[in-house]
Amino acid sequence: MKALIFIRDLFRRFPLLLAANTLFLSLEGFLGIASLVTIAPIIDFFVGGNAASPITRRVTSVIHAAGLPVNLGVLLGVFLAAQLLKNSFSIFAKHFVFRTKYAVLRELILGTFEDFFRARWLFFTGTKQGAILNTFIHEMTVVGNAFGAMALF
Repeated sequence: MKALIFIRDLFRRFPLLLAANTLFLSLEGFLGIASLVTIAPIIDFFVGGNAASPITRRVTSVIHAAGLPVNLGVLLGVFLAAQLLKNSFSIFAKHFVFRTKYAVLRELILGTFEDFFRARWLFFTGTKQGAILNTFIHEMTVVGNAFGAMALF
């Protein structure tokens, strides 16, 4: 339940960043599926036989529509191009996830520092100052790693 409240608060504070992350990660998944589909014609080419799978027929019709011959070189080229596109987009999406992670962490750290500066002197004299700072740094690292894992999940 707390995770859902946390996600709701994040979407309220960073709607554009999180919507873009959702879009980019969804597109990354779609490109991953598309790149896997391009390996089916290569497998059918090596297996041989007269019965091509429906995926192979669909991919070869797209290759014919592009005006390219259907041979092993073209099939490998399509597979390589799909993999390069997928991996490039994956790098971009992960970069954007980390950008969002550090934007959220910056907001949390600045908010916590503002709360520290507004605190009364009794708060700081009642505990060890090093313990407060170490706890704060440790917990911010945990929150950042949790946000990154949640975004990649």
